[in-house]
Amino acid sequence: SSNVSGTTQIEVLTTASPSAITPPTGSKVFVRLVGRVVNVKKEGEELAPGQPGTDQTTPLSVPYVFADTTDADTDFSFHVGMDQTLPGLDIAVSRMQEGEIALITCPPEQGFGPMGNPHGFHGFGKPIPPHATLEFRIELLDIDTDTSEEAPTNDLCIQQAIRTKEAGNALFTAPPPIKSPYRALLKYKRALVKLEALTSPTDTEQSIARPVQLAAYLNAAACELQLSKYRDAHDHCKKALDLDAKNAKAHFRLGKALAGMNDLDEAQAALKTALSLDNLPEIRKELAGVQARLKQANSKQQKTFSAMFSKLATGDEPDLYSKEELAQRALDDAKPKQRQCNLCDELVDEVQWARHVIKKHS
Repeated sequence: SSNVSGTTQIEVLTTASPSAITPPTGSKVFVRLVGRVVNVKKEGEELAPGQPGTDQTTPLSVPYVFADTTDADTDFSFHVGMDQTLPGLDIAVSRMQEGEIALITCPPEQGFGPMGNPHGFHGFGKPIPPHATLEFRIELLDIDTDTSEEAPTNDLCIQQAIRTKEAGNALFTAPPPIKSPYRALLKYKRALVKLEALTSPTDTEQSIARPVQLAAYLNAAACELQLSKYRDAHDHCKKALDLDAKNAKAHFRLGKALAGMNDLDEAQAALKTALSLDNLPEIRKELAGVQARLKQANSKQQKTFSAMFSKLATGDEPDLYSKEELAQRALDDAKPKQRQCNLCDELVDEVQWARHVIKKHS
């Protein structure tokens, strides 16, 4: 470990690639972090780990996790050297390289100091008591150096998007441990944001930007498929098809996303379209897999119908419904049962209920 400023400590857990950069002042960094309160000092005394907090704002035993962005939909970001986060965290991240994972220890004077923060870390997570020593496990995911306050020209936006997309390609195709679909996805999303910033582009600018945008949508979907983010992959494939309706890759990846969402009929249709556009072995293999799953699902459905009809034939239930109505009832019974969350009004499958509550509301 090393002392980066004062008593803030940084220990590198995973090194970055040799060509990785450190974030210059003013650049925007995207990090994934887990933050813990590891010690609390009050009136010259240290609270030993595992002992309950003596302050009213320390209701938990120390150490405890107060912030965790690893399962969040968006990563934590801030501009380096602009006083947008804790001093110790800001200084330590400024010394890290993109792709590096480090353990950072911030003393109270470079954390939340004698006041603590009852509202948590940047408004989320659990309260931090006064005089708390904080420990962060940080992964520096991405660095955006294109942060000038002046509005960029269309040409500059396109060049930045091309450069960012190519950086994503390098991360996606690199051998382990540098390969990172998650970090590559961040690059592709950032490239798309830059292209969305174009102002009244000329025909020439559109002709340059369009293929970059199409590639970014397709590559983002490829990353999301590897990360099992099937809904996001579906949406990016749809946007790619808005640009090029006959793109075989878009239909292929759409089919894989739909299969991951268990929408097998639509997946089969998308894969058949992809196969008609490009007769590739991987498309045929994916289509065969979806068709096998469809056959299995249909067989299970038929057994459900047969059981229902058999029950009627033996007189176990009055003959009140037509065969069509019974078939629909059996189909409804086979669907996952859902319940509405009182906290967020979201409809959640019964089998996913516990996971939903833990992830969204704990």
